[in-house]
Amino acid sequence: MINNSNTVVGLLAGTVIGAALGVLFAPDKGTKTRQRISDEALAAKDKISEKASEVTDSVASAVSQKKRKFRHSVR
Repeated sequence: MINNSNTVVGLLAGTVIGAALGVLFAPDKGTKTRQRISDEALAAKDKISEKASEVTDSVASAVSQKKRKFRHSVR
């Protein structure tokens, strides 16, 4: 579970870094470049928040399931 979340975070970070570098090296005006970086950063933040929420829900579900199994085995 932890390995999967690390992979997701790594992929998202790589995507953000790659997009930022692509925008920085693209020939365009500074104001347009800064706006594109800002837009990309906001989109990445939203994606990371969404994935973090999914991972949190998944972990909570797994913990809840393990608790039920443990309680059942103790009875």
